Amino acid sequence: MSNYVIVQTREFYAPQKKVRSLVLDQDTGTVAVFGDVEAARAAVKDHDDRIYYLAHNESARADYAVRRIQSLPRYLLREAVAA
Repeated sequence: MSNYVIVQTREFYAPQKKVRSLVLDQDTGTVAVFGDVEAARAAVKDHDDRIYYLAHNESARADYAVRRIQSLPRYLLREAVAA
């Protein structure tokens, strides 16, 4: 069985850049890990249904993607394993 996380991608204006991070569990403050893909997709839908406030210089609402922990790039994998 694979574990899944949600990768959040935020885009900002000048300097134009994308910032990727893992979504945190609001209760514990640690990376939210899901046992199956359906639970992770339900959490993404929940995030998409909420009101989203842009941060300073943020160009649009954040995008969310469900990813298997094993397929994460190294910098995000370190974040997930630390959880």
